[in-house]
Amino acid sequence: RLAFAAVAIAAACLQGADAIMPYTPITGLVAAVYTPFDEQLALDTSVVVKQAAYLNATGVHHVLVAGTTGESVKLTVAERKQLAEAWAAVAPTYGINLFIHVGANAMADAQELARHAASIKAAGLVAMSSTYFRPSSVDALVSQLADIFGAAPLLPAWYYHIPSMTGDNYFRGFDMHALLVADITDGETSLPTLRPRIPNLVGIKFTDYDLYTFKRCIDFNGGEFNLLYGRDEQLLGAAAMGAEGAVGSTYNFAGVWGNAVFAEFKSGNINKAREYQRSIVNLVAIYGKAEYAGTDPGKEIMNQLGVPVGPPRGPAKPMTADQITQLRADMKAVGLIPVA
Repeated sequence: RLAFAAVAIAAACLQGADAIMPYTPITGLVAAVYTPFDEQLALDTSVVVKQAAYLNATGVHHVLVAGTTGESVKLTVAERKQLAEAWAAVAPTYGINLFIHVGANAMADAQELARHAASIKAAGLVAMSSTYFRPSSVDALVSQLADIFGAAPLLPAWYYHIPSMTGDNYFRGFDMHALLVADITDGETSLPTLRPRIPNLVGIKFTDYDLYTFKRCIDFNGGEFNLLYGRDEQLLGAAAMGAEGAVGSTYNFAGVWGNAVFAEFKSGNINKAREYQRSIVNLVAIYGKAEYAGTDPGKEIMNQLGVPVGPPRGPAKPMTADQITQLRADMKAVGLIPVA
């Protein structure tokens, strides 16, 4: 049934393929940007221009706003619109392509955010499934995505596959090519009934460690869809599988390393690519240190590099002074130099 579910999503993508609007597939790095708050945890959009300038200086030219790193579900719809507008105002100046995450637990909210993204001329939409009342089947998931992306039908859209957060995993361990050639039935409903149209679905933000399935998705239908890899610590492995684009939190401050992984891999300098990948792995390892449990080390790293994105909203806690002192030492150890 899991394989059937996966192929139904692929079939839904395939049916709408002839209606996809022209677009340029995303290549290179996409920074999943932090949402800036002041010390009272109010949205502080004055920081966005500093974020954009920092990204431009480190060679990152795409952003995903209000995703997981950006604490999306901690924001109100009004805040998400305000944040998107702030990025839309500065993106052209800094050569940044703006992608907006619009997933929400209320479908009306997700549709409103999608329409708003279109109104501010975002480059594209990204949406995860609902995370509390989750889709119970692939049919429900595809219908949900169709409802969201259909609210802004002229924008290219990427499904945000992040099973660690949504609990949905309809992609794991299947062979789309073999399954698509048959009229498969799961005993209840046949494949053709699970083909709602999503004409503007152009790809997947694939945030999972399963590189086998990632490769199958890249190769589907001759490479039709734009796959963006979302686990920074496995970027080189994803590149070996054919990834040309990636979305991640470390690209907020380590874009130079991520770009170097891609560049050295494409040049055939595998050992050099491994060195840059090691730097990213060591950076991500900081996130998981026991002494930082319950905090957001990545956001504090951004603060310590001189871009004041502020504290996280709860349930995450701001770092204590002692934790920040240790974090600064950890940053130096991996080659990130905090400001004085």
